[in-house]
Amino acid sequence: MATRRSARTAAAATAAGAAPSTSDCFTDLVFTMTPGVDRGLAADIVGSGGSIVQSVTKKLTHLITTPEDVAKTPVPAKLRDARARGDVSIVSAHFITDSVAAGRLAD
Repeated sequence: MATRRSARTAAAATAAGAAPSTSDCFTDLVFTMTPGVDRGLAADIVGSGGSIVQSVTKKLTHLITTPEDVAKTPVPAKLRDARARGDVSIVSAHFITDSVAAGRLAD
């Protein structure tokens, strides 16, 4: 059975500038981004049922990063902290755009 987004989540997506989504592919997923990631992805995430947090929290499921951020010395704090947790999926912006386009989590 498909999970419905709450009215609050739908309102947040609209406020974030997201088009209404036909997919809830990010339901129950919590994302944050390293400094080099385009913040415009937040609208796609929220519009597809996900949440955005500003730091690495216990609820975080995915960190979005760039190859440039991965190569930085020192490593950005969010990337360092997500790696230390060991249970956070570290993904690229393509994961977000491909998932939204497919209406399901991309490989």
